[in-house]
Amino acid sequence: MAEVLNVTIRDKLGSSHSRRLRKTGLVPAVLYGRKEETLHLSIPIDDVAPIIRRGTKLVDMKGAVADIA
Repeated sequence: MAEVLNVTIRDKLGSSHSRRLRKTGLVPAVLYGRKEETLHLSIPIDDVAPIIRRGTKLVDMKGAVADIA
């Protein structure tokens, strides 16, 4: 069973904005796809940490990217 990530699309890019995101408990991420537009996302650290710890390879995304699949 795949883990679920609650994601939101972020509009402010760059290292200073990424630092601000991390201070608020969010992780900046980028979703790449073949022949698809690149999406800049933010994910709560509480969702990401267990996935990294367990080494999960398959995740489902819920939230701003629910329409994309």
